[in-house]
Amino acid sequence: ERMKDTLWLRCIQKRKVEWLINKVILIGRLTRDPEIRYTQGENSMAVARFTLAVDRRFKRDNQPTADFISCICFRKTAEFVEKYCKKGTKLAVEGSWQTGSYTNKDGNKVYTNDCLVDNCEFAESKATAEQNQKMIINLEMMISWTFQMVLRTDCHLTKKGDI
Repeated sequence: ERMKDTLWLRCIQKRKVEWLINKVILIGRLTRDPEIRYTQGENSMAVARFTLAVDRRFKRDNQPTADFISCICFRKTAEFVEKYCKKGTKLAVEGSWQTGSYTNKDGNKVYTNDCLVDNCEFAESKATAEQNQKMIINLEMMISWTFQMVLRTDCHLTKKGDI
């Protein structure tokens, strides 16, 4: 009898450990404004989808420096994302990893990987976020202006390094 109790306790402990293993914590920036939808029916709920750009810890030659993680959240968390988050917002998210698949309209099987977000919060102050947003806007304007100048002057680069 005691052996059965011990085995049962081990099974419970093992299941708890397995449940705790599927834990995701990410800090990154939204790559675009989140997509918000509401389910239909009597008990409608908010569903938010967004992608986080998460910097890699170590950088290697010819490798990306960030991973782009698809995230989905529901109810109050989705409403928070809808109300306060936009492209460039730095978030800390906590959730679990989910894989899945579906068949697209061409008949091909598509595999999915998503972070199911349970909690999220800002990962920087509002002042820092506004300062970073201004820097991004200024950088985009400089790039646009430079590109327009190149087009106007009909500048052609003849060899690598000519600028």
